[in-house]
Amino acid sequence: MSDVVVHIGLNKTGTSSLQDFLALNTDALRAEGICYPRAGREGAAHHGLSTWLGSPEADADPAASPVAQALLAEMQGMPRVWLSSEDFHAQGLRGARNLARLLQGHSVRIVLYLREHLAYLASWYQQNVQASALSCSFASFCHFTHKPLSEVADTWGQVFGHGQLTLRLYDRRSLVGGDVLLDFAAQVGLGGDLGRFVRKPYENNPSISGNLLFIKRLLNTLLPPAEAAAMVGELMELSKLRPGFRGAMQVGPELAAHVARTYAADRRQLRQRWGLDWPVPPTELAGSPVPDIATLHDDWRRVQAAARKKGFALASAMDWLRLGDLRVLGGDAGEGPVSIPVPTARPEAAVDIASPTTPSPAPAAAAAAAHADPIMVELLREHLDTAFYRAQLPAEEQGLDPVIHYLTRGAEQGLDPSPAFSTRAYLTWHADVREAGMNPFFHYLRHGREEGRQAWPAGAEPQAAPAPAPAPEPPAAPRLSAEDLAALLNTTALAGQVQAMAACARQPELLASAPLQAALAEGLPPQARWLALLGMHRSGTSLLAGMLQALGVWLGPADELLGPQPDNPEGFFEHPALMGLDEALLERAGSAWDDTAPELARITALADDAAWQAQARLWLRGLWRSRPEGATLTAFKDPRLCYTAGFWQASCPALQGLIVLRHPLAVARSLRARGGYSSLRHGLALWAAHHRALAPWRGRADVPVILHSDLLAAPRATLAPVLAVLGLQADESQWARALAQVRPGRVHQNLATDAQATLPDEVAALWADWQAAAWRPAN
Repeated sequence: MSDVVVHIGLNKTGTSSLQDFLALNTDALRAEGICYPRAGREGAAHHGLSTWLGSPEADADPAASPVAQALLAEMQGMPRVWLSSEDFHAQGLRGARNLARLLQGHSVRIVLYLREHLAYLASWYQQNVQASALSCSFASFCHFTHKPLSEVADTWGQVFGHGQLTLRLYDRRSLVGGDVLLDFAAQVGLGGDLGRFVRKPYENNPSISGNLLFIKRLLNTLLPPAEAAAMVGELMELSKLRPGFRGAMQVGPELAAHVARTYAADRRQLRQRWGLDWPVPPTELAGSPVPDIATLHDDWRRVQAAARKKGFALASAMDWLRLGDLRVLGGDAGEGPVSIPVPTARPEAAVDIASPTTPSPAPAAAAAAAHADPIMVELLREHLDTAFYRAQLPAEEQGLDPVIHYLTRGAEQGLDPSPAFSTRAYLTWHADVREAGMNPFFHYLRHGREEGRQAWPAGAEPQAAPAPAPAPEPPAAPRLSAEDLAALLNTTALAGQVQAMAACARQPELLASAPLQAALAEGLPPQARWLALLGMHRSGTSLLAGMLQALGVWLGPADELLGPQPDNPEGFFEHPALMGLDEALLERAGSAWDDTAPELARITALADDAAWQAQARLWLRGLWRSRPEGATLTAFKDPRLCYTAGFWQASCPALQGLIVLRHPLAVARSLRARGGYSSLRHGLALWAAHHRALAPWRGRADVPVILHSDLLAAPRATLAPVLAVLGLQADESQWARALAQVRPGRVHQNLATDAQATLPDEVAALWADWQAAAWRPAN
């Protein structure tokens, strides 16, 4: 039996660099007992094996192909085997199941690198324009390319087991040494100095950007797919002409916000199901504009001259086009459709690009120069009835491309694309499509069918949709789930947020025309008592919360708390609504949970903002009102409270605290083991930042500080004085339930060497100060 590691991507997460390293060092790795099989490789990666496993033929017997048989033979007798292809993840459930069957009898671990959504989509788009015939705008690409990353993790976790899936964030702050190769080596146990291996001294798969990317996008509308894909080497050479021709591309705030909204649920799933602390979505991406109108003429000539000098095929393609008056593109040309030709064959003469004054030599050329997104064109070609559509055109327009005609003018004229679809009826009935200016047939094919929208046969013109009925009175007891509430925090306007909070707070009377004012009108209940459980990620706050719950502290209804996860099977005892609000606070203040230098004053100052104060009050009142009879203390926890505690204290002056403290090295190790989202160095820096942030709470008589190690070694002696300060009493049955939660195997990364570990000076000093403040159990 072999220990097999399968690296499945994602694409655009350093896969080429990693695979080139493994391929270059195949023999050297084998000498160390590690097999990176040659069987199934295409180039440096196992794309051939991936293609076979994703095929229907593999369903009968995944070992039946020569590729699979050669792989199994090469693995024979090797203690460790590594496979790598970003195509593995793209094969979906079929590929995962067939791989599991092929490797049956071996120990298999899956390594998956994920990337922040906007950066991932942008890099993927650049690569597609560069290496294929993709010609749509990035905005269109984001609209049509929907890839929830949690679904990839769920698929592979379902097949191989959640515990066998290692998720890593492709971000320099999270990678070991800021390098994907060093990070991968740490995950798979490739120890020692990697200098003993060969490594390419340059970037393997750089992306083109700026006006070079825009030029290739224009050419993609003319070139056959094979020719468009064959220019990668030429583009790599031409990218050296200007720094702006390579690297990241610029993405504006509006599109960045759209992507953030689109993947809000995916981020929530990655946090809740996989326990990942996903980075705050960026408000924009810095990089080269695509296109850069100010320099496009000069860059066009520069690229064309260099391509001609080198005899590149790209020069010949550029000779088919010439740039006209670029003012028609406007400042937002990179985010919308561009006036580009869509000919069916190579033109005999150059075609003017983006020139509003260039005369049309023929109706066909005019249609070809229309604003037509290639993705729309491709979809409509599959469904538009050409003969039926042409029958609606006058004689002088019979020679035009029916799809281009419908997209550019036919829909506006009310022409029908097929006998089964009425353009006018769809737009009449579905006002949102009409008001958004979307092409009706495209909307129906792409979205309407899945949404269950009604369509009518050609020629039908039903009456307009009836006006919506008056809004009903608010229900007597509106409720939203905690998950819904967390989503609303990131996706709705302020009024919606406050109304959602009001529903959670069990106050239907707040669903009024002025919910913000209504929420602020009522203060916090004077008799209410709240306790904030404070501690950094991986510091034992979940264990502490579970024990306190057993001892009579109210943490909220079970169905509103974040449930068990593979790395925390007992549950987190956290409210998704609170997590969403804390995350929103950090984002508004320009920070995140993994920020080592948060601006705490900016976070706390948000308590003076009426909108944030209203949400905090509503949530606190809701937690208090949800308690059962006899509960006198409500508590809440979220590791982000280390940074947001000042806000909550300002919003609720009566708030008490309880701090649990864990050795910094154990925290750093647990962060890394949990999913690899921190190197040890970064984990220690985070520990220091979190405990600097908690310093104002240290030394307060009403804020006990306990050690995680004491909670494990002497739980009752540690918690008894805490309960006394909180004014609580527990009977023996409650203590029994609480103590039953402390058992072997629940806690990891508490090594005996931690106490003697050498820490950075600042961390060591902080650790000593906090230890001195801890309430230690009596001997």
